[in-house]
Amino acid sequence: MELTVTLPIPPSINAMYRRSRGHFGLYKTKEAKDWIKECLWLLKRKPSFAGKVEVSVSFYFNRDRDIDNCLKALNDLIEEAGIVKND
Repeated sequence: MELTVTLPIPPSINAMYRRSRGHFGLYKTKEAKDWIKECLWLLKRKPSFAGKVEVSVSFYFNRDRDIDNCLKALNDLIEEAGIVKND
């Protein structure tokens, strides 16, 4: 079964995560949480399935962006959506 989902472009990694003050680690910004919430809503509108998952990604930018950062955000999203498990 092939499933196509068009998601909004994620915020940059610099806009998605901030360092915790006085603590180790990172936290997600409101912009990141809003993007994840919108994408999860779009994903949950699609039928669920079990089995092998193959992801094909196309980005359309109107300016230069670091694609690695967009892939990081997408990987975090599909993990949070329960599509794949954290390695």
